[in-house]
Amino acid sequence: MCSDGVNHNQFQMMIEMCQSQVELVEDWVKELAHLAGHAGLESERGLSEAITELKSVRRRLDRASEEIENSSNFPEATVTAL
Repeated sequence: MCSDGVNHNQFQMMIEMCQSQVELVEDWVKELAHLAGHAGLESERGLSEAITELKSVRRRLDRASEEIENSSNFPEATVTAL
């Protein structure tokens, strides 16, 4: 993938996979924070902070995705059948 440049579609797909995973983890951490709150645990605050950080990661991935979409450094690939 990196020897002669970056495959635009592959790079975009990898970012989308990361976005999906971060979203899933964020959902799990929200549930953990909710349960910690019911249990009166101090960890609720730390988990809430983790949720904030995960939202920041999602925004950064969104910006990276937009940068790829708007970049002229990634020419569209064409396939020629021989």
